[in-house]
Parts: sequence; structure tokens; C-alpha cells
Amino acid sequence: MNFNSGVSVVIVTLNGKQRLLPTLEHLANQEDINFDWEVLLIDNNSTDGTSGFVQDYWNKEGRPCPLRVFQEMKSGTLQARNAGFDMANYRYILFCDDDNSLSSKYVKTAYDYICEDATIAALGGIGIPKFELEITPPDWVNKQIQFLGCGPQGQQTGDTTFYKGCLYTAGAIIDRLWIQRLYASGFEPKLNGRDGKSLVAGEDTELTYALKAIGGKLHYCEDMTFQHVVPANRLTLDYFKRLYKAMGFSDFILEYYYAPRKSLMFTWLLSTLLIVKYAIQKAIRSHEPSKQTILYYYRHLGRWQANLKLIRTHNKYPMVNLKSTGYHSMS
Repeated sequence: MNFNSGVSVVIVTLNGKQRLLPTLEHLANQEDINFDWEVLLIDNNSTDGTSGFVQDYWNKEGRPCPLRVFQEMKSGTLQARNAGFDMANYRYILFCDDDNSLSSKYVKTAYDYICEDATIAALGGIGIPKFELEITPPDWVNKQIQFLGCGPQGQQTGDTTFYKGCLYTAGAIIDRLWIQRLYASGFEPKLNGRDGKSLVAGEDTELTYALKAIGGKLHYCEDMTFQHVVPANRLTLDYFKRLYKAMGFSDFILEYYYAPRKSLMFTWLLSTLLIVKYAIQKAIRSHEPSKQTILYYYRHLGRWQANLKLIRTHNKYPMVNLKSTGYHSMS
């Protein structure tokens, strides 16, 4: 299938009415665009009037491109992003989260970069955290900022396929030709993304790992900057415990894109030993473990639970099977 050249900016949202105004304002003020583009809002079961709010805002005079709204009733960011791929008019899909504010030439820079090289499957930018109410986060939180969809994705602008090895999809632009090749290869995603109830995500990491597996290149551009709002309730240890546990659960799937296969029982026993080790260390210490140690414990706990779930249900391994598509596959 041939796609029209241009950019479809896809915003996935669930009850984002209170977050979306800065996102829309920055999109409305994009500069130097000399190609076709559009904005798509994928409303993933909002109950706060998000769709009507967005349409009312964009219907004012002088908007730079068309905006269309779609309802995706299946919960999960994976389903909503797939709807964006299906409904878009243009070849390049730029994902903008409902709490992202793109810099003024973001869309232009992303388009010009990815058009230069057809081997680039996805191109990512750099999220700059904007802390709610200008709260200064503690030092231990600053060390976790990459897990909040922020931070650089390479040492410098260029190929990050084997440096970072994956991209977060906030602010990423993806070539639909590579998505077409990916699904033709037999790709069946295992992670559904967040649905408003669980923090288990990783569907964006899985997608970019899979694009890499069929030979697509991943690039990073430090000139593509966007602000990412970080609410105060995400700066607590309790939140990061839940987040690390959810990451551990998705780790169980993601590691099969880059690590040798192991038996279910082996990985479950390894996680068990690490959890027991933590419990013993905590019991014999006279002081509280470091926050990083606590978080690693919760990550292993998530992996342990993912293993146990498959063992109990006698499910097979979540193997990644990408058959040849005629394109060079990376080892």
C-alpha cells in the first residue's frame, strides 16, 4: 500500500480534557510547515467531554490543519494507537501524548529528518519534564526520569538502534511502511498498554524493538524537544513501587526481543531468589534499604508474578515470531 506523504499527529487520550489545552495550543502554533498534515484525536472511552472540548477548540478560525476525532471503545493505548495507524491519511505518524507540548518546529523537524532515510522506521525526540506546581523533585526521582517518558534517547542526534535499542512513543514519528512490513512479518503484540486501571505498559517499547528486529533503524533527534507534564502524584515512592512492579511484568515479555530464551521455571526461580535475597537483607539490616533497592525489588516482584501467571495457566512462552519479509533482519 502506498501512503500520501505528510504527517498525521495522533493524540491518544482517556479523560484528558483538563490536560489537553497546552497540547492543542502548541500544535496550533507549529511553524514552517510546507507539507500536508492533520491532527487525529483517538478518544479511548473518555467520560469527561474530552472529544467535544477538543472539537470546539479546534473549530475556531485560523487552525493550521484539519482535526478529526475518533472513538476507540477497546481499552488500552495499544488499541488506540492502532486506530491512529488505521485512520491516518498520511505516511508518517507522530504520536503526541495528551500531556505533551511540542516545540514550535517539532513537526517540521521530525518530517524533514525521517524523509531523508527510508531505512528509519521510527524517530524519537527528548521529553523535558515540567513538574506540576513547579515542585522540585527529590534526587532519587531525578534518577528515574527516563521511566516517565522523558530524557535523551541517544548520546547525540543520529542512529540509536543499538545504543538505546528502543524508543518511547511520546513525541516519536513512525513510518507506516515499516508498520505494514512489521505486521506482514507475523507480529502479534503481547502488551496492550495502559487502560486507566493498570500501570503495565511497554507496548511502545515492544513496537520499536519489533521494528528493529525486522531491520528498521531507530533514530534520535535532540532538536525535537517537548515538555512533558509530570503530576505531583507521580513523585512519590508509592507511585514508583507500582510503576516498577508494572515494568517488571512487561519486562517478562520484552526481554525476548533482546535476550536468549530461558525456561519459564528458570526465570521464575531466578526472580524468586532475588526476592528472597531482598527480604533477608531487609530483615538483617538496622536501617531502611535505599529507594533504588526497594524499587528493584518491586521490579523483580512484577517479573515473578508474570512468570507465575503463565505457569499456573500452562500457557506457552510469549515467543516473538517474526518471519522474513524480504528485508534485512538484524541480529
